[in-house]
Amino acid sequence: MVDSAVVALQVPSNTPSAELAALITHGLDKKHERFRAIFIWVAHNIEYKWGSFGSDPDKILKRKKAVCEGYASLLTSLCTAAGIECRTVNGFAKSFADLHAELDLSKPNHAWNAVKLQDRWYVTDVTWSAGGYDMKKRKFFREYNEVYFLPLPERFIWNHYPADPEWKLCDVKLSKKQFNKLPVFYYSCLRLGVVPISGAHAKLGNRLDVEIAATLPITKATLRYGTGSDFIAVNVEQTERGYRLTCKVPKDARGVVDLDCDGFRLLGMLKS
Repeated sequence: MVDSAVVALQVPSNTPSAELAALITHGLDKKHERFRAIFIWVAHNIEYKWGSFGSDPDKILKRKKAVCEGYASLLTSLCTAAGIECRTVNGFAKSFADLHAELDLSKPNHAWNAVKLQDRWYVTDVTWSAGGYDMKKRKFFREYNEVYFLPLPERFIWNHYPADPEWKLCDVKLSKKQFNKLPVFYYSCLRLGVVPISGAHAKLGNRLDVEIAATLPITKATLRYGTGSDFIAVNVEQTERGYRLTCKVPKDARGVVDLDCDGFRLLGMLKS
């Protein structure tokens, strides 16, 4: 009900953020419904634009374009106006294996949010929920992704690491340097509840040997490389802790190598 009403909402241009928050949340008494309405509006109305820097909410609303800093800042501003405690979290994120297999840890490269609902803090990423970005065409494509709306922090941390450890919001023992050595965990990992146990590295050698845990069963896995049409089967062995995935890496594999399980793209690694 909230989603459909917000998506259909017609908002006059140049509406200030405080007025917009009131329009979006009109008639919604429960805090979690107000937050859902704000999140959905931002995800469906702001376009990711490479180079659109700045975090002033009213300027973002005027041009309807932003990068992650702007998305997070706008969400914080709208939530604050609606009486919802929200914070912008800066940190490190991995989304593309060719760019983010290993990061420059001297400066955060992403921003997301923490929001307090029912006396509990949650993480959320409205930028990644809004759609994706075609790196070759340098173009944003709108494709709403529910998986980054209030995900479990213990899953979220595998591709979002906060600069301030306070905002991990989970007990996962993972340092910033350890995070940087991990492969890219694609969004399907959150959906399937995939977490690494051992052997998951950003750079791939001559053999894949990874052990993971998952909330859903894994029956088939493949390793894709090259243009994506080249692939080989991966051996799947169930263990006491989860699943062990092993195979020899083809000699002609170069660049990005993806691990797919049951049709879902899970891990992105680099093969030199």
